[in-house]
Amino acid sequence: PKMAREMAAAFLLGCCAALHVRIATRASPLAVAQAEAVAAALRRADAAVTTELVRVSASGDQPSAATTQTTPLAMAPPDFTSAVDEAILSGQADVAVHSLKDLPPIGRWKAAGRLTIG
Repeated sequence: PKMAREMAAAFLLGCCAALHVRIATRASPLAVAQAEAVAAALRRADAAVTTELVRVSASGDQPSAATTQTTPLAMAPPDFTSAVDEAILSGQADVAVHSLKDLPPIGRWKAAGRLTIG
């Protein structure tokens, strides 16, 4: 939350101080491309901004026994967000870029109440 306030203040006030933004993302090609687009937009908004992608491996990216089962009841929904969210909660990243298709319904989102989607 503190970093989010600092980032907002820097952009809203046109602050000249350098700001380094660590962006958490899955390591898939699509996720990296989306995170790079956000990083580029941040740098265009303020030349003093530098960015860094923090690539994480999501459990939904890993093959599991559930994906080889044929019965729908045996399959748990893949988790593509928790590892990215944890990068923020642990302080490894400042913001995250998720694909909307990867976000679970809010009732199943593990970080609900601790992070804000926006």
